[in-house]
Amino acid sequence: MTMFRFSAIFSLLFLAACAGYVSERSHIVTVITEPPGAACTLERDGVRTRLVGGTPLTFVATRDWGDIEVECKLAGHETTTGTLHSGLEPLLLGNILAGGIVGLVRDAGTGFIHRYPRRVRIVLPPLPRSTATRN
Repeated sequence: MTMFRFSAIFSLLFLAACAGYVSERSHIVTVITEPPGAACTLERDGVRTRLVGGTPLTFVATRDWGDIEVECKLAGHETTTGTLHSGLEPLLLGNILAGGIVGLVRDAGTGFIHRYPRRVRIVLPPLPRSTATRN
């Protein structure tokens, strides 16, 4: 019975061993604004990308080191920027425990150790009345 428990625990650790095999290389992020309908652009590593459509909207974020700046504009409201911070994938712990340094280096090299939040919420305050009427 002890051997069975050992095998079961080892199998579970082995399944969690490599975050890259369990996770996707990219994931979907949703941009939500208050009020909705804003036009947004993304910037990461000096590259700007305009998102198509008005908020709420989604885009595919490739896992990488480096934050993503999300700038949103809506008529009659202040242009506001939110940040998607690149964090560590929680499955990395399983990789360190069972996969060792080889799995960790592999995941670091492919970007699988990084993770962005699944959504960002940006509040666009209204412009003062005198400014809003001039635009």
